[in-house]
Amino acid sequence: MEISISKKSIILVSTLFFISLFIIMTICLYPSTDNSIYYGNKISDHSLNEKISNNDISTLWTTDIFGNPKNDFKPGEIVYIHGSNFIPESQVELNITRPNDVLDIAPDGRFGCNLLPFTNQNGDFYFYEYDLNGIEGEYLIQATDSINYAQVIFYD
Repeated sequence: MEISISKKSIILVSTLFFISLFIIMTICLYPSTDNSIYYGNKISDHSLNEKISNNDISTLWTTDIFGNPKNDFKPGEIVYIHGSNFIPESQVELNITRPNDVLDIAPDGRFGCNLLPFTNQNGDFYFYEYDLNGIEGEYLIQATDSINYAQVIFYD
């Protein structure tokens, strides 16, 4: 029994594959242009739905890999940390206090990058990775650029 595949079929499948790959790479490299910043400065407020109206306040928020706001993660997931309204084109010191009171200081520990977050010309940084290790509970993220400060809580 011989299976015959036409050149047109191969070209079609290859084209669809490369279009899909292009779309995925575009999403990963150029996340949503929605500039909504989600409230994260009050330690007692865990709502991701309340947007801040004053863009002068330094803010942190957490998302999934696609940039969707999220503050409750499963063990083993990667938390993507974002910040806004810090000093433009500067490093941001980032600390995470785990539920067991262990302090992770970027870039060491469970961070997915060997460098501190670096802000763009607007004072924002995006998609700084933190790998969860299964310690369930409340995590506190604190960030400063030596002038501005922000904090947010997420859960594992």
